[in-house]
Amino acid sequence: MSILGKLFGRRASISADADMSPQQATEIIQRYGAVLEHAAPAPGCVADVSKLPFPKSQIKKALLIGLRSTADPSPPS
Repeated sequence: MSILGKLFGRRASISADADMSPQQATEIIQRYGAVLEHAAPAPGCVADVSKLPFPKSQIKKALLIGLRSTADPSPPS
């Protein structure tokens, strides 16, 4: 399996986001962002998964939903 496959899972499991609404995804992304902003580990250190506001699988699903829902698919100039 490729490195991206390991990070984001298989395409079949990624498409199983019907159980998460866009509002739930937004809330998860915002709370995850707050953790990264205020309690991110030092560079080179291992992060403690217990400090995450949601399980990693939910955070990954929310991030994928957020990425898919962006209005402008072109890269910023």
